[in-house]
Amino acid sequence: MPFNPQKPGHYQHKVTENHPLLRHLQHLTQNRLTQKTLKQLLKNGSVWLQTPNRKPERTRRAKKPLTPGQTLHLYYHPQQLIDQPPNPTCLADYGDYSLWYKPKGMASQGSKWGDAHTLYRWVEMHDTAQRPAFIIHRLDKHTDGIMLLAHKKHTASQLSQSFEKRQIKKGYLAWVTGTFPLHKQSCTLPIAGKNALSWLQGLYHHQHNTTPITLIHIHIETGRKHQIRRHCAALGHPIIGDRLYNPTEKWTTLDMQLTNYLLNFPCPITQQTQTFNLTQTPQWQNLINLNWKNKLPPSCIQNLDNTNLTPKKQHLKPT
Repeated sequence: MPFNPQKPGHYQHKVTENHPLLRHLQHLTQNRLTQKTLKQLLKNGSVWLQTPNRKPERTRRAKKPLTPGQTLHLYYHPQQLIDQPPNPTCLADYGDYSLWYKPKGMASQGSKWGDAHTLYRWVEMHDTAQRPAFIIHRLDKHTDGIMLLAHKKHTASQLSQSFEKRQIKKGYLAWVTGTFPLHKQSCTLPIAGKNALSWLQGLYHHQHNTTPITLIHIHIETGRKHQIRRHCAALGHPIIGDRLYNPTEKWTTLDMQLTNYLLNFPCPITQQTQTFNLTQTPQWQNLINLNWKNKLPPSCIQNLDNTNLTPKKQHLKPT
């Protein structure tokens, strides 16, 4: 199909001559984009090259020589040339791995359409140490919170194994609609035909313009897609700002009120347990927008520790 700079699309070009990648990209886009824009697409990770009998690979080098038989793929979306998600914040750096606060709106991983707005790519491009960054776990694009990045393949493997062995625990905070019970509960609603287990506890009831809402703590023992969001919605207390599982809620202008505030894991260097809790850092008030500009009671903050990761076995049934 003809290239349209106004519409997203997947465009392909069969290489028949020995020319640098940029020249073939100009031909593919029919010279309707500037060289600066084409180089930005390369930098954004939207360009892929497929060699016969091999899988497509992301490519970023404008001067890379191409040979006949190769296929150039462009996953073009004009919005990605405009989007600028908030910058992440480094919470701790141990050389072989680091911990970051990922803001809402920044993706954890890339896609065929690009990886420029992902946490790991941002770190690779802005880190003065010029290290590779490998993701260990993921957060939804609209969920903010703590994320681990490895900077060596060996370290990435160690941390990934810790996740597989469930040695890494995460704690979440969310504002949900309604009055959620102030004691620990569990939800075992299967997701996509697979077992799923979430622990939930109401921490603080609040009236927002006469509407009851609750700050809850969540710990999940399985990592199904959108597990927390699905379980909260199934229990009749969808997360505020969740446009997918709470489409009719009144706060449509708000970001999703879900944050991974706590991470507990064995350090791959010392083997000692590391615990990072955003509520105990100076960045808490600046980074997290979970308190509706009202100061949370000290007792509520004090309860956000590891004891919440091993709740009593009580069950909530979906509504």
